[in-house]
Amino acid sequence: MSSKDNHTEPQPVDLRSYLSRRLRPLVAGIALLISFGFPASYCLIGYGNLRHSASVYAESFAEKLKGVVLADQALWKYQTYKYTKIRDDFFAAREVMQLRVLDELGQVIAGFWQVDGEEPPAWNSAAPIGHAAINFNNRTVGTVEVSLPIGPLLRVTALLFLISSIVGAGLATLVYLFPLRVVRRMEGDIRGLISNVEEARNESDRLRMAAQASESRFREFVQGLDAIVWEADAATWRFSFVSQQAEKILGYPVSQWLAEPRFPLERIHAEDRERVLACYQLAILEESGFQLEYRLFAAEGREVWIQDFVRLSRDEGSGSAQMSGIMVDITERKRGEQVLAAQARDLSRSNAELEQFAYVASHDLQEPLRMVSSYVQLIARRYQGRLDREGDEFIAFAVEGATRMQRLIRDLLTYSRVGTRGHDFQPVDCMLPLRHALTNLQLAIRESGAIVSFIDLPTVLGDATQLTQLFQNLVGNAIKFRDSHPLQVQVGAKLVGYEWRFWVRDNGMGIATEYFDRIFLIFQRLQGRTRDAGTGIGLAVCKKIVERHGGRIWVESAPDKGAIFYFTIPMLKRGGP
Repeated sequence: MSSKDNHTEPQPVDLRSYLSRRLRPLVAGIALLISFGFPASYCLIGYGNLRHSASVYAESFAEKLKGVVLADQALWKYQTYKYTKIRDDFFAAREVMQLRVLDELGQVIAGFWQVDGEEPPAWNSAAPIGHAAINFNNRTVGTVEVSLPIGPLLRVTALLFLISSIVGAGLATLVYLFPLRVVRRMEGDIRGLISNVEEARNESDRLRMAAQASESRFREFVQGLDAIVWEADAATWRFSFVSQQAEKILGYPVSQWLAEPRFPLERIHAEDRERVLACYQLAILEESGFQLEYRLFAAEGREVWIQDFVRLSRDEGSGSAQMSGIMVDITERKRGEQVLAAQARDLSRSNAELEQFAYVASHDLQEPLRMVSSYVQLIARRYQGRLDREGDEFIAFAVEGATRMQRLIRDLLTYSRVGTRGHDFQPVDCMLPLRHALTNLQLAIRESGAIVSFIDLPTVLGDATQLTQLFQNLVGNAIKFRDSHPLQVQVGAKLVGYEWRFWVRDNGMGIATEYFDRIFLIFQRLQGRTRDAGTGIGLAVCKKIVERHGGRIWVESAPDKGAIFYFTIPMLKRGGP
């Protein structure tokens, strides 16, 4: 065999097979890169967007929270009941999965999740979480954490992996085309997400501005109060906040309040200090609020009366007790109370002296006047007709004057005893005092031919004896001041609001309007002595009896039209007096 025969001729290259061998790994690599790289990048980008959205939501919730609890630096964490006010609005149409509020120590204050009524899910650290600080007066007092669900992103990513791996293993064309459609859909989702984020950011800005405006209004309100608003630690009495009114009311600068522990305690009046400290210690033990009035010394040494409204709370994290309150300057009110108290004491003493004088005068004058009257009547019987006409008239005048003086003294004694000699109030059926009064007036009723009618009267809390005197005086007046036609008197009552309104109506001669106030004054008579022998004290006694029962009395009348006397007595409460 020749060498020619042993030489192997080169085989022709199969270009399709070559390209297939060469391009298959390239296409497979590209498909593999697309199958894993594109979904992975999509997942990473989506996860980053979710974390950003979670932070935006956290900032939004933090701003809303500050808007609800205002500028509380110490008490905000105990107002968790207010969180639900913004929680419902926050979860509506949101993709938020979980939300937590933590204090400055990292302790969870409140937690919410999307589905109410279920057990709270475990906090998933793998989920995209956003953080936002809660700041009051440039101090961080807590943190808001918002978790967004990662499930939808993982499902889309898994779908991309499945589709791109199938397409990459089968057809290179679909490997290139299908992800483009996915990208377009992703682009639309991302644009929608960006739009939502922008909308959320705008809403957050709006809420931030509203919160700032609300905080500004609150500060203006606090500074505009004529009172000292304060916050302090209950154990150390170190103030964390004091409004500017402290300097105006007490003269001490706010910086001094904040710098010195137990600042106001050292300036409490010595007579009030023990009482004030006891109230604060009891409040701390019972964790309750209180209000107290005491005296503080102002910067210039003057005494200022303060009414302090105090509220106590406890920090669940640290366990420390916090106080907050409002101090109101009541110095002018106290001065007014002192003046009124002095006037009341003077008036009470004066009334007691007047009552004693009226009683002594009327009681001690009875005996000598009785003696004078007896001797004048004796002279009248013995010397009647033995003197001249003028002598008989003088004796008659003396007898009439003595008799009238006796009646005046007796009526004055009755008037002075209305407020001091009355019985204790008890439930009284007013029909009984009315019947007793009509029995006492039966002779006058029979002689005058009067017709007295009445309707059922209520039961009230009162003095039965004085109510009898009240009805007797009013019905007796109607009989005394009757007209020529037959007299009719009606007694009745009806409930008006929370009091019974009684009336005594007659068809007598009536009273002119200008005398309405005068007739209730003591010893004021509209008729001369020839018309009636009374002293003009009956209606004054009626007024005093009604006022002792907590009511009022008045009259409606016109000349020749009769008169209606009204008086009121408070309604008897259920269950007795």
